[in-house]
Amino acid sequence: QPLFVFGPLRDEDVFVLVVGRPLAAFAPRPARLAGWRAVRVAAASYPVLVEAAGETAEGLVLTGLDADGMARLDAYEGAAYSRATAVIEPDDGPRTAELNVAPSLPVTTEAWTLDAWRTGAKVRFLARLQERTEAAEADRLE
Repeated sequence: QPLFVFGPLRDEDVFVLVVGRPLAAFAPRPARLAGWRAVRVAAASYPVLVEAAGETAEGLVLTGLDADGMARLDAYEGAAYSRATAVIEPDDGPRTAELNVAPSLPVTTEAWTLDAWRTGAKVRFLARLQERTEAAEADRLE
């Protein structure tokens, strides 16, 4: 099943830290999710999708993620997120894809964009993600 990603996972540095392989390994293609928008989670720098009539969330559709890759993505997303299915719109026509949603997270009304995140929060986000990744790896080796 294809996977629609809409937040920091569209950034190569984040994706490689999380999945351990480059985005290109999963044939990323631009895609849109109509009727939704990405907004910043309260007290965080990352987004969540919220339903929004007439709006569209931008993202990438990925294919070929194996069980290990999906497990790594689930660990990264955490317990607040769950997988849902929706119709996305890549350039080659509508298709069903999985995506992660977190309806219980408190959100702001601030639209989240990858460009703004890269110029503002990326460095701190990557540092925290690197620490978390190294701690998880150390736990696995013990």
